[in-house]
Amino acid sequence: MKTNRERLDGVKEKLVEKQKRRKLVKRIALGVGVAGLTAVNLVLFLPYSAPPVPDLTQYQNSEYYSLIKKVHTATYVPPKTYKNNFDKWTSGLKKYDIFNGVGAAPNGMATTPKNDNSNYVETTDNQVSGVIEGDLFKRTREHLFYLQRDGGAYHVRVYSIDGEESCLVNGYKVKPVENASFMGDAEMYLSEDGTTVTIVAKSLVTMPNTQKNHTKSYTTFISLDVSDPLDIKETQRTYLSGWYESSRLID
Repeated sequence: MKTNRERLDGVKEKLVEKQKRRKLVKRIALGVGVAGLTAVNLVLFLPYSAPPVPDLTQYQNSEYYSLIKKVHTATYVPPKTYKNNFDKWTSGLKKYDIFNGVGAAPNGMATTPKNDNSNYVETTDNQVSGVIEGDLFKRTREHLFYLQRDGGAYHVRVYSIDGEESCLVNGYKVKPVENASFMGDAEMYLSEDGTTVTIVAKSLVTMPNTQKNHTKSYTTFISLDVSDPLDIKETQRTYLSGWYESSRLID
């Protein structure tokens, strides 16, 4: 039979062993916590790597390579750049002023974000801020409109904007009226809501005369309803006497 001293020593040994196990568990937990925190910081705060720019050289042997480059130039939107993943994942919350306070009202009340119904996306650099120039390419967030001379007519081709799945979805031919002809290239505008294409072109119209026929020059404005790109309709054609040299759109 064990003596009281032996039993007391046994209890002390068990207590010491138990304390060692507790310290070991704490060290393991602390190590796991530090490792987890380090991993989270690495994921959140390492510099963000932006996706590479699409390589078009793989299409250089295609007969459509020149058009592919034009479409790419008009539609490619560089990805947003972020400092790190934390900046990326919280970017959607910044408009509510949670992180940066931008736009907060003086009284501390959050401001209501501006409702932007515009579907128009500018594809070229305009010479003057706020002054839109006519172009052969115009686009919305979902579609690209390309104006092309097609014999004696103009052809508006519509392409979907869907990365490598982008494709031609529709085309609409604008023909001159009887006794008229289009002269040279035209310009195109797209309304801010992305539903109306306006073509500005030079026209020659033959005027009947009792003695002889003669022609008059006109600037022709042609409006197309493109609210449904798969079902384009001409809605209006207006003639302004005289040819134009250039055009711009303000407001």
